[in-house]
Amino acid sequence: MAIKEISFDKSLEEFERIGVAYSGGLDSTVLLHALSCDTTFKRKINAIHINHSISPDSDKWEELCKKNADELGVKFFSYKLEELKNISEDNLRKIRYEKFNHWASSNDLILTAHHKDDQVETIIFRFIRGTGLNGLKGIPAWRKDGNSLFHRPLLDISKEELYEYAQKNKLEWVEDESNKDINISRNFIRNNLLPEIKEKWPNIEKSILHLSSEATRSNKILRSVAKEDLERLVVKENS
Repeated sequence: MAIKEISFDKSLEEFERIGVAYSGGLDSTVLLHALSCDTTFKRKINAIHINHSISPDSDKWEELCKKNADELGVKFFSYKLEELKNISEDNLRKIRYEKFNHWASSNDLILTAHHKDDQVETIIFRFIRGTGLNGLKGIPAWRKDGNSLFHRPLLDISKEELYEYAQKNKLEWVEDESNKDINISRNFIRNNLLPEIKEKWPNIEKSILHLSSEATRSNKILRSVAKEDLERLVVKENS
């Protein structure tokens, strides 16, 4: 398949620093490489690595991340976590975002490597847990968390396209063994559930992304109508 060109929003030029949430995996390795190839942003890029200290290879992964960042000529920041008492998807995510907020200043931007396949998995996961219209929108391209602004520039690009990019550019990345652990909900959806569904309904991903688009459009309409209703309210004294 043809490799989709990875381009970045010109609004990124407005930020003082651009941090890339860099785990060392395929997705974030492609993101860091593609961003560093754009001379517009080169001097602003910072690779931010969180060493969870969970895998026996965590320190090796950190070393590889630093090596890749050095070779690309971008600054490297690493946060090594102490031994965690509560290891769960939600807790690890919370800690990661705390570290990102620690790194970021008011005029900084953090990029994460969420892609099209992540979007599909997120919507399925939220649907299973029971979500409303807002949850069906999926992962937003832009989001504020604490004092940090996050952007996901790869949401229109599939995992397969990222792999093709990495192969073409001879990139080296981390293979995290925990990605095969189906006790983790996302891994079960990715490795077991989705392949089974796609056997029966090959276009399921396209349908889910269409649902996300419709949910986003409907949510915008509802917010617009609610705003108009709010502006018509007349508040009188003692009412």
